[in-house]
Amino acid sequence: MVTESLKPAKGMSNNQGQDEVLFHCAYNFPAVLLTLGPSAWPKLKPLHEKLVRDSRLKVRKTLAYSLFELTKILGASMTESELVPVLFYFMKDSDEVKEGVMVSLPDFVANLDLIQRESYVDKLAEAWVSGEENWRKRAMQVEQMGRLASLFSPQVFAEKYLKQYFEMCQ
Repeated sequence: MVTESLKPAKGMSNNQGQDEVLFHCAYNFPAVLLTLGPSAWPKLKPLHEKLVRDSRLKVRKTLAYSLFELTKILGASMTESELVPVLFYFMKDSDEVKEGVMVSLPDFVANLDLIQRESYVDKLAEAWVSGEENWRKRAMQVEQMGRLASLFSPQVFAEKYLKQYFEMCQ
């Protein structure tokens, strides 16, 4: 059933109707995965990869905002292998896509175990503040810093985030 429903999306070109289909695929992707369960990920992964790399901002932005929902469904080990690369890929995308993952970054990180979280702390800290000139985005990041603080050991948080926190508050 899943493979049959994915066939129309696999060979799509760029017309308007197909654009909407891809947007709706991205929008409903978490619900489909939740319904089918983590065991369906191998069948859904090719579609997810296609949507992640889609040229349409609307599609990638939709996936970015819901990425943390997939972590809840897939669990910590699958999140690390399957979704962490997507997280960092989206963090290098347009501002709108990057904002989608940044808004729910604490929720995403919370679904990794402590060892996994701390193994990515340098990359997360770098992506967290890189090039943020927009005061609204900086304000959102400062607000979320408290949520992030509770997800890391005090020593790691102090070493990696505290200095950046005070710099963003200026």
